[in-house]
Amino acid sequence: MNVMGLDATWLIFIGCLLGFAMLMAAAMHDWMSASEAPKESIKGRFEKLSRIQEELKNELPGIGGPSGEKKQESLLSKIDLRPLLAKYTGEVYFQKIDLDLVQAGLGGLKVSEFLIIRGIVTFILISLISLLSRNLAVGLVLGIPAWFLNVPVFMFLKGKRVTTFSNQLSPFLILVVNSLRAGQTFMQGADIASKESPEPIATEFKQVIKEVNLGLPVEQSMDNMLLRVPSEDLKIVVAAYTIQRKVGGNLATILETTAETIRDRIRIQGQIDVLTTQGKLSGVVVGGLPFAIAGIMLLLKPEMMVPFFENIMGQIMVGIAFVLLLFGVLTIWKIVSIDI
Repeated sequence: MNVMGLDATWLIFIGCLLGFAMLMAAAMHDWMSASEAPKESIKGRFEKLSRIQEELKNELPGIGGPSGEKKQESLLSKIDLRPLLAKYTGEVYFQKIDLDLVQAGLGGLKVSEFLIIRGIVTFILISLISLLSRNLAVGLVLGIPAWFLNVPVFMFLKGKRVTTFSNQLSPFLILVVNSLRAGQTFMQGADIASKESPEPIATEFKQVIKEVNLGLPVEQSMDNMLLRVPSEDLKIVVAAYTIQRKVGGNLATILETTAETIRDRIRIQGQIDVLTTQGKLSGVVVGGLPFAIAGIMLLLKPEMMVPFFENIMGQIMVGIAFVLLLFGVLTIWKIVSIDI
């Protein structure tokens, strides 16, 4: 029997499937045991109520579920992998993933659900590549990177959410300023503005209001929002509000000036993006052209390209070329990426 052959691949596939099924069975057993536990005491309920961040996620749209509606939980949401994995990965690992999900706008997805989905996708991809290539090593090399595909996806979703939030911040502050000049407090103005604003800024300020109503200081609630939305414009707002709370001043005037500053920053950043579009396009062309030429040559003259992958010197040359190409693309992108 060839260790890397098809038969061994099928045995490994079945073994991994059985192992995954046993893991799911253990998780379901822990969940069923927890569900059969006696009801919480009054002290336990107060302790649970004190976990503000976790409780509020289930009350807000876009973070834990539609407000005022009972969230329909999936089968995966009933499985809690934290007791099984936290002793190996640490609690910080789960907190980091939870924060990444919230920053990406996927706060309704639990950490255990995310880990299970990521594991299933990686497992299926490794098995599929192994069966098609009849080689387990090829399946592992090409399939394991799928476990880390969430990193660029999270970066894209975070950037998109922060950009949307920043674009909505200036009109939101104008609504708050109008409420302040009408004699209302900042929190009352934020409550009114959140009802008139789109997502995600409405959800974020609603969470701030709920946290304040549950007893958290306003500054801490604003800092929590800054963790969920790491926006430079929001940092300016939080800093301006904190300074005004400490030293005093006309909050309406301060927020109006801050809104104008944010609006000017967005306008200038848009002009910079237009002027650097040609440079960014050059980076895309430089990065994609070698692969396009290699693909065309592989189709038209395969005898000229195959030695690069079969010969050790050819593989070294391809590796060096790829590193230099990546360095050039990153250099171009760094030059044309200008933040203000």
